[in-house]
Amino acid sequence: MKKLIAFILSVVSVVITAFALVGCTNNETLEDGEFYTVTQAYEKGYLTREQVMSIAYYYNNGRKGNENVMSKNYTPLPMVPERLSKTTDQAMKDSFYSSEYWEQYKINHTKEEIWFNYFGTYGNTVASIVNVGNNLIEYNNWEEKIEDITLYYWNNQRILIWIKISNLKNEIGENGFYTVAEAYWLGYITREDLMSIAYYHNCGRSGNEEVMGEDYKPLPKTPEKLSVETEVAVKQSYFDGHLIDKDLDYLEKLLGKKLEINVNEYDGTYNGCVAVMMSDNYSGFLTIVQTIEIDGIKFYYGNSNQIKIWKK
Repeated sequence: MKKLIAFILSVVSVVITAFALVGCTNNETLEDGEFYTVTQAYEKGYLTREQVMSIAYYYNNGRKGNENVMSKNYTPLPMVPERLSKTTDQAMKDSFYSSEYWEQYKINHTKEEIWFNYFGTYGNTVASIVNVGNNLIEYNNWEEKIEDITLYYWNNQRILIWIKISNLKNEIGENGFYTVAEAYWLGYITREDLMSIAYYHNCGRSGNEEVMGEDYKPLPKTPEKLSVETEVAVKQSYFDGHLIDKDLDYLEKLLGKKLEINVNEYDGTYNGCVAVMMSDNYSGFLTIVQTIEIDGIKFYYGNSNQIKIWKK
C-alpha cells in the first residue's frame, strides 16, 4: 500500500473540472421500483452503452443484427446473478403490479401470475420481459434502436428495465465512486450542479443552449485544483475498485511499463464531493461517441469513459 501511495504521488495528472455534490431534492422523483423501456433507461443515464450491448446480445441470442458493433470476439458482460433472487423477483412483481402497465391485466389476472424472462442485472437495474399468465401474443416484427444497437422483437412484448431506488446508498458508490446519474438520484447534487458539470465538461453551453441561457454562468470551481491529499485518496479509491484484483506484476512485464493512474478531468469540489474522469495505462476505452442526458442536461463523450463522482 505504501508503495502504491508513493507511486500515486509521483503521477502528474491533467487538470480537469470537478463539481460538488450537495444534498438536495431532484426535480425527477423515482419511486422504489420503476419500469422503463431500454431507450428511456439509456437516455436517462441508468444504463451504459456496454450494458445495452449485453442486453441486446442476450435477448437476440448473439451478435446477429449487431455485427457492426459487436466483433467476432465480442463478449457480453456476465449475467450476474444468473437468475433472479426470490427477493428481487417479488419486488419486481410488486412494482409491476402498482405500475401503469398493470392496467391492461388487472381485470382478468392476479399479481401471482406475473413472471419474468430475465436478461441480466446491471448495477441497480434489471432487464427482463414481463409476462402475465399466458400472455395474449400479437405477432409483429419490430425493432428498438438505441444509437446503433438494435433489439429485434417479434411480438407485442418488449424488454423493460426495472430500477430499484431504495438502499442505493448501500448498493452503489463502491469505493466512493458514483456515476453522475446515481449521484443525482441520491440527491447528492442539484440540477444546478449538473448544469455546471456539463458546462465544464462540454467546454461551454454547446448542446445545452435550451437550459443554459446566453448569460448562464456555472458554479465556480472550488478549489481550482485538487489538493495532493485528495488526489491521492481518489486514486487509491480507483485502484481499490478497478485494479486491486489484477496481477500487476504480470501486466508490467507484459506491457513493459509501470502502472499509472491519472485524473484526466477535475471540475471543482463541493460539500466533500468531487467530479472526475479517470484512467490508467493498463486499461482502455472503446472509441464511441456518447450523449448521456440526465434530467434534460446533456453530457458528451468521445469514448466509453465517463465522469465519476467521488464522495469522501
